[in-house]
Amino acid sequence: SISTNPRPNPPDPYVQLSGCATACVNPGDVAELTAIAGNNSASTAAVNVQVRHTVPANYELVEVTTSRGTVINNGAEVIVDIGTLNPQEVVTIKIKLRVKAGTAPGDAPLLVTLNTTSQGDVASNNISYATCQVCQIVLPETGATERDSSGAILLMLLGLGLLLGGASLRQPRQA
Repeated sequence: SISTNPRPNPPDPYVQLSGCATACVNPGDVAELTAIAGNNSASTAAVNVQVRHTVPANYELVEVTTSRGTVINNGAEVIVDIGTLNPQEVVTIKIKLRVKAGTAPGDAPLLVTLNTTSQGDVASNNISYATCQVCQIVLPETGATERDSSGAILLMLLGLGLLLGGASLRQPRQA
């Protein structure tokens, strides 16, 4: 027999994180992450939905914006309180982080989590990772080496001597 009252499917909120559009970021650069929070359910809203991001020690928070919800900045953790996430609804969250000076080169894993009180949620899609590559800063060649510095000092002393010698020639003679 066919049921005329189909069971609604449970809410299934999820989060997906993507980040670092550039190949790598240098200390001082701003990395922009995008978190997408949505609800896979065709018929049931997810309730008390929050997306959380803990700011890693080698980053500082610059800005968080969201297409819907309230941003709560607790210093080391940012919470976007979405509240109710309707069936098939999507919320976009932008997180901007500055790489702190002195950050070592290498991969910097970043993470967001989604919390909800909805019954039946599939927890496996409530966490998402992205990686930013912190680059090695390479200073440009100046052409000078340590051995060349003695020549530069000699040249400065010679210039100073000419300057002082020229000043003494300009003084008027006293009778």
